[in-house]
Amino acid sequence: MKKIAVLDDDLVVLDILDVALASVYDVKLFDHPKKLAEYMDHELPDLIVMDYLLHETNGDLMSKQIKENPLTQHIPIIMFSASILKPQIIENAKCDAYIEKPFDLTELENKIASYLN
Repeated sequence: MKKIAVLDDDLVVLDILDVALASVYDVKLFDHPKKLAEYMDHELPDLIVMDYLLHETNGDLMSKQIKENPLTQHIPIIMFSASILKPQIIENAKCDAYIEKPFDLTELENKIASYLN
């Protein structure tokens, strides 16, 4: 089963994504960037879904760090945000896809499947 790491500081969003994805994927939930970083020190997900606005750091900085690390740069990252992000921010984040909140779960599921299948 493919592993998906979901990073969002909104516990409701984490619960929704867990319910939506857990029947198809091994979903790991993280409410803080440090927790995802600690997890990735010993295990790598097949894909990451993350929010842009996070505790202490924004998702674009974390995404960029993941994509600039030779050990993790291959991991697809789907970023979402309630803020309308400028194309330059998305490009600098080096994420593979961006979805605006509120997002349609089917759209997210299709994006995930396109990267993992």
